[in-house]
Amino acid sequence: MVQLSTRPRIGKVSAALGVGSGLLAVALGVGLVQEAETGFGLAWAASFVVFGVVSLLGVVAATRPPERGSPWARPLALVVLLLLAGWAVVTAVVGVVEENWLWGVLLGVPAAYLLWAAARVWRSDPDDAAARRP
Repeated sequence: MVQLSTRPRIGKVSAALGVGSGLLAVALGVGLVQEAETGFGLAWAASFVVFGVVSLLGVVAATRPPERGSPWARPLALVVLLLLAGWAVVTAVVGVVEENWLWGVLLGVPAAYLLWAAARVWRSDPDDAAARRP
C-alpha cells in the first residue's frame, strides 16, 4: 500500500499572491456590484466576490493544511462548496428570468453537482474517513 505524505504548506510568495489575487477579486467585485444595472449583471459581478473569498479561504487552508480527520476540514469544504453552489443557483435563476433558459442549464448543472458534493461532505463521517486513510 502506498503511504500518503502530509500535505505541504505553500510558501510565503504563493500565499502573498493568493491573498493579493483574492483581495483584488473581492475589490473588483464590490466595484462591479455597485455599478451593475441589471439583476443578471449583479449576479455575474458577485462572482468576483465569491471567487475572491474562495481564493482567500484556499490560501488559509494551504498555509495551514488540516490534518486528516481535522474538525475544521469538513466545515471549510462545506463553506466553499455552498458558496459556489449558491452563486451558481442564483445566477441560473436570474439568467432564466432575465435572459433565456440556457442559463438555467449552463449554471444549473454545476450547481446541482456542487450541492451533491456538499451533501456528500455533510454526510461523511470524519472518524470513518480518518480511519480508512493511512
